[in-house]
Amino acid sequence: MNTSDRRAYVRLPIGRATRLVWGDRDEPVEVEDVSMSGAKLRLDNPPSVGLSVALCHGDDRVTAEVVRAFGGSVALRFSADEESATYLLRLVAAIKLAPGEDEGVA
Repeated sequence: MNTSDRRAYVRLPIGRATRLVWGDRDEPVEVEDVSMSGAKLRLDNPPSVGLSVALCHGDDRVTAEVVRAFGGSVALRFSADEESATYLLRLVAAIKLAPGEDEGVA
């Protein structure tokens, strides 16, 4: 059984830019994929494992913990509470529907 077979939630490919905030840092990131439990991001200077961070887009933000850092990528684990889930859904919708990007809709 591979890792994707053991996941509790489906991972959605995103491939869009947003921001990751921790401490006094506010870094641009590319969200590679996201699920209800976490996300995989690409960024130049990833934060350390164990840090609390916020994935932000506009006014929406979801707090998470860095659970893996490898090369130019990090894996985040989101909080499991209802408020975090609500913000996560709003964040994913905002990123996916960001203006100026072709959604393939005529």
